[in-house]
Amino acid sequence: LDSESGKIIAVCETDRYNCTSDWAPESQHIVYARGIIPDQPGRAELWVASADGRDRRRLYAEAERHIYGACASPDGKYLLFTRSGEDLGKVGAIEMAIIRWPESGQPTSAGSMARLDLGSGWEPHWTAKEVAK
Repeated sequence: LDSESGKIIAVCETDRYNCTSDWAPESQHIVYARGIIPDQPGRAELWVASADGRDRRRLYAEAERHIYGACASPDGKYLLFTRSGEDLGKVGAIEMAIIRWPESGQPTSAGSMARLDLGSGWEPHWTAKEVAK
């Protein structure tokens, strides 16, 4: 939403089922799961876009899993997301995982980086907490 004009700005493809968006910690980008087009091949992927929708890129994808429920850690170093072998609506098991935020600007895939699988879960979210030094 443009605060001056009140105009709604689509930051992702409007003809796809996009879901579970969340602000990146710097409040300039939005992390979201770019969904599939029904009755067409492909899997849901993890994407990021600038708030004005001009800078859009894939962050992570897997050949055998759909990626949903994305959110960035408060320090912007990690991405927490859910993954499933089946598309939503007929999911037998939903898993959560965490990866480092890709530093190179290039999209990553399951085979190109470490992923920590956290077990079953849905709609992940980070909580910021000050730790006494």
